[in-house]
Amino acid sequence: MEADAARNYALAAMVPQTREHIGSVMRSWPSDIRGLPGALAEIREVPTLLVWGSRDHAVLPTSAEPLAKCFDQVEVNIIEGAGHLPYEETPDEFNAAVKKFLRSRSNP
Repeated sequence: MEADAARNYALAAMVPQTREHIGSVMRSWPSDIRGLPGALAEIREVPTLLVWGSRDHAVLPTSAEPLAKCFDQVEVNIIEGAGHLPYEETPDEFNAAVKKFLRSRSNP
C-alpha cells in the first residue's frame, strides 16, 4: 500500500458534507441488502471474478463461496495476506488475477 494512503483517506474525510454522506450510505444499507438477491439474479449470467484478501476483516473471506453460488460463471481468487483492499495492498497479485480472468474470457 502506498505510504501516504492513510493520509489521503483522512483528507477525503475533511471534505464538507462527508460525514453526512457516510451516514446516508449507512442508513441505506438495510434497504440495499434487501435488494441484493434480486440484483444478483439479474446479473447471474455475467462472467464474474470475485477477489478477496485472506485477511479481510470487513467482509470475511468465507463470504466468497456463498456469493459465488449466485453466478453461473465465476472464479474466486483469495489473495493470501491481503486485507480488505487487495488492489492497494497487493496490486501485483490483484492485477495478475484480473488479467488472467480477462484473458480467459477473451479466449474461450
